[in-house]
Amino acid sequence: AGNRGRLPPRKRLRKHVVYIATIEKANALVNSMIELERLNSIGLVVVDELHMLGENGRGATLESCLSKILFAKASIQIIGMSATLSNLSDLAKFLKADLYSNEFRPVKLREYIKLG
Repeated sequence: AGNRGRLPPRKRLRKHVVYIATIEKANALVNSMIELERLNSIGLVVVDELHMLGENGRGATLESCLSKILFAKASIQIIGMSATLSNLSDLAKFLKADLYSNEFRPVKLREYIKLG
């Protein structure tokens, strides 16, 4: 669904197609699939930087896109990832999701404050 892609995407003979998109393109893709009643042809949505959900601008677009998927009750699995979420239980409730979290870090995190 990039610049040269088309919305809605053509139906493919192969059943498994991967779309990698920005939040805005993903929202447009979901809108077109809803309009054509093809939303159930999406099986999995992976959202990186899920912490953007609460932010103005792009966060509102992401929330709108995920809300449409949830409201449509499509059988789409949503996987959200972020290293900086603080309201995990609220977010899991909004997404009607199981929560998995892990404190493992392959490299120790060091935090510094620079003055001046």
